[in-house]
Amino acid sequence: MYCTVSDLKSYLGLSESTDDALLVSLIQDAQAVIEAETLRVFELPDADSTRYFDASTDVKNETLYLDRDLYSITSIINGDSASVSGSAYVTEPRNDKPYHAIRLKQSGAVRWTYIEDAENAIAVTGRWCYSSEPPALIQRVCKRLAAYLYRQRENANDLDRALVVGNATVLPQQLPQDIRNDLQAFKRLV
Repeated sequence: MYCTVSDLKSYLGLSESTDDALLVSLIQDAQAVIEAETLRVFELPDADSTRYFDASTDVKNETLYLDRDLYSITSIINGDSASVSGSAYVTEPRNDKPYHAIRLKQSGAVRWTYIEDAENAIAVTGRWCYSSEPPALIQRVCKRLAAYLYRQRENANDLDRALVVGNATVLPQQLPQDIRNDLQAFKRLV
């Protein structure tokens, strides 16, 4: 989670035994809003996952453009089922994370290819996220948004505020301006 229940309680000025289950749910809701608004995940997933790419439309000039942030690469399988070694490519950016593209070295013999179908021909396995842990600003936004949702829990007749109904949170059409401003800096350009 992007912030802890303890951090949120401290932010809200709550005692140690107040509304823990609700606070966990609101932190998860705030995290989901942050990810939807930025199109990014800000913590390392528990396991690798594989994403598939088109060997023609996702590739331009030997560069494979990724549709999500990639924090670490475990393996790449080309469209001809051959493994692409780490010495055959460079990441973009080269010296920072997350990666948004993988470029095959011009000096190498490997080229993006496929045998029968270009669709989903290239498999990239790794950790798909922006960072290994949420940046400080994202942690602050999560606390602020979860606190906003918590404070709105009893405003059932106020349609421009968040509503909590059972296990679901219905958000107003717009987030508070300060939250939107902070998230803008992290929004992934598609």
